[in-house]
Amino acid sequence: MLSRGFVDNEQLKKALKAQKDSGSGRVGEWLRHIGAVSEEQVTQILGLQWSIPVFPLHQSRRYLECAHMVPFPLLELAQMVPVHYLPNSQTLYVAFVDRVNYSALYSVEKMLACHTEPCLALQSQVRQALKDIGGRPRPMEILAENVADPCDIATIITSHAARLGAADVRVSGFCGFVWARILSPSGYTDVLVQAQNPPDIIFPTELQE
Repeated sequence: MLSRGFVDNEQLKKALKAQKDSGSGRVGEWLRHIGAVSEEQVTQILGLQWSIPVFPLHQSRRYLECAHMVPFPLLELAQMVPVHYLPNSQTLYVAFVDRVNYSALYSVEKMLACHTEPCLALQSQVRQALKDIGGRPRPMEILAENVADPCDIATIITSHAARLGAADVRVSGFCGFVWARILSPSGYTDVLVQAQNPPDIIFPTELQE
């Protein structure tokens, strides 16, 4: 931001001092707090830093067309929004606020059998998009919270799979959750289990009936 003329040396020093005194926050956040830069400028610089594009969520609501692809509790948890899906190349673009959660991207990629591409969006726009998504009808999402025993996690998933007459089940770990997508002749159901001690699940597992 300094090299691009968004801030001067005095503003940068003031933000760095505020960050040091508080012991928390990022430099960009403190520059915004003192009124030196805008939210748009901070996001623009982060995009340059991470070498990824900034998606203008305020210009299009097409994210509502692909928001169903990932369970809403996980979108809220990771503060991310699926913004655009290209069916021909099976590519899903996913927007984050300030840094890319590659663990989340990998899990989504494997669960949906697609390719993911990260981008950034303004925090205020991501919050509004999540609010819009949360207010719309969703596919079936079953949530079980604070499950400690891995055997209980397996029981929860297999019982729902049996009840729904599953043909396939895909399972992955995601930010402290176990995410299972149960596919049946009538469609799919997402089962989310919040694990007290999350198992180390990296590669999704396919279970045949």
